[in-house]
Amino acid sequence: MNYPQENDFRPLMYKPEQAWALLNMSRCLFYDLVKSGAIELVKVGRSSFVTAEALNRFVKSLPASTADDRAASAPKARNRAA
Repeated sequence: MNYPQENDFRPLMYKPEQAWALLNMSRCLFYDLVKSGAIELVKVGRSSFVTAEALNRFVKSLPASTADDRAASAPKARNRAA
């Protein structure tokens, strides 16, 4: 029988603070996404959690960024007179 190793463990649910940290976003943006339905919260008693599945679903729903997208959104360099 194969038993999970200590480093194989991944949480099934995250507290909202952990979720927005994992997604590298602000608290305000996180709760805007929750309000819009893009990220689903679940309640256990009075506590709120985000499932790992909900986080994965949200990330997979994001459009893929291409090199052209990044170049188009990069700030333009100003011409400086010498």
